[in-house]
Amino acid sequence: MQLKAEVPGVMTPDHFAKVLDRTVNEKNLTYLDAIMHVCESTGLEVELVSRLMTPRIKKILTSEANSLNLLKRKPDEPRLPI
Repeated sequence: MQLKAEVPGVMTPDHFAKVLDRTVNEKNLTYLDAIMHVCESTGLEVELVSRLMTPRIKKILTSEANSLNLLKRKPDEPRLPI
């Protein structure tokens, strides 16, 4: 998949979300891994990704991070016992 040809000089949040969704589906990656892949493929700085995040992508990333125990849970958040 050639991302450089698809990514214009100015990346919008909607375009970034489309490229990210396509990468997740085609390469069978998590969104976190897909973000890293898109950044490496396009030369996009990882620090700029936060500006390109749509609310839907943020929600998906939060869900992935929670399932991988990368985020601290809130004390009032329900959790099933192990």
